[in-house]
Order: sequence, then C-alpha cells, then structure tokens
Amino acid sequence: MRKLYLLVSMLAMPAAALAQRHELGLTLGGLISQDRGRAPNNVSLSGGTALQANYGYRFWSNRRVALLGEVHFLANGQRKIDS
Repeated sequence: MRKLYLLVSMLAMPAAALAQRHELGLTLGGLISQDRGRAPNNVSLSGGTALQANYGYRFWSNRRVALLGEVHFLANGQRKIDS
C-alpha cells in the first residue's frame, strides 16, 4: 500500500506543477555577529536581518519542455562595522 501511494503521488506531481503559472517565495533570515582578526587589526560585524523575495512566471510549456523566468529581490539591513 505504501508503494502504491508513493507511485500515485509521483505521477500526480507533474500535473500539479504544470497547473501553476505564477510563483511567489518569501524568505526571512538572520546574520550573526562576527569578530575577526586580532588586535590591532580586529574587525567586529554586528548582526542583521536578511530578506528575500522571489517571483517566478511560466511563459510556455508542453509535456516535456517549459520556459520559465524568475526575478530575485534581496535586502540586508544596515550592519555596524567596528575596527
């Protein structure tokens, strides 16, 4: 029964993926603070927030080939750097 469920889900997946025309992805992440080097050449980087948005569009597709386009937007907040 488990193998049958896996087979059915694998066969149904491409049909579900072709039904989508627009795709939007959002990501939120964090940057940890870091200390590098030794005195007198010490550099300290503060932590921060990383944001990403991704938009994808399917222009054309048939049973074997698809033409897709994607645009990525990235943003990092201001980080304080001390040396």
